[in-house]
Amino acid sequence: MGVRDLRSATVTEQARDHVQIYVGGDVSGQIIAGSGNYVTRSEGQPTPNRPVADWTGPTHYTIVAMDVFRSGSRDDQLLLRMRADLRAIVAGALARQRLDMSQIDRGDLGDGLRLVAPATIPPRAFLDPFIPDLASALREHRRAVADIARLRLRVAVHMGLLHRDEDGWAGHPLVHCARLLDAQPVRRALELAERADLVLVVSQMVHDELVRHGHGLDPASYRQVTIVEKETRAPAWVHVPGYPVPPS
Repeated sequence: MGVRDLRSATVTEQARDHVQIYVGGDVSGQIIAGSGNYVTRSEGQPTPNRPVADWTGPTHYTIVAMDVFRSGSRDDQLLLRMRADLRAIVAGALARQRLDMSQIDRGDLGDGLRLVAPATIPPRAFLDPFIPDLASALREHRRAVADIARLRLRVAVHMGLLHRDEDGWAGHPLVHCARLLDAQPVRRALELAERADLVLVVSQMVHDELVRHGHGLDPASYRQVTIVEKETRAPAWVHVPGYPVPPS
């Protein structure tokens, strides 16, 4: 696309308080400078199906994925209660840290949640105090509900470079985090730790950059496992709150 010099940009007034600056273009139309990446036809009508490429590139994020243990055994009413309770519990745990909630993207995984947080929020915050606060909230919830409504979670934490488009997120770190969450050693740890309300698994990267330096709970309380899920074979580290080391 041949873009004319900025000196040849034209200004057209679309409405009384709305001015768009067109910077060059081709037969498809003109590029609107600063208007949100839309290409506009020469007569000034927007065509939102032609997004201009985002040249900012991938950005570093922390990913926290959560899944409710044995959610498939619940009927529809219990599933609705489960989802509402999980959202409230996670929001409460985050609020206790006084984090800027507007910066954290929260995604629905059906029987779980996924948080995506920018680098402006320290990754360690999603290990400590988030995991102890989450475990405490789940423990209080268990005391207030019937066994059938109890929430037990698998929680996976990873970090890396992600892309963002108008529909959501993309990047291999999301795939790796999903593999951590679904891994058999993580599921087995929660089955064996009957007193526990959650099990945490972190990637090798999170362990190397945070945990082993003492920035995310006691390093001695983690046990190394090997994740073998679909195309992924990788080391990871498991932690169970309330246990000196995860049961095996």
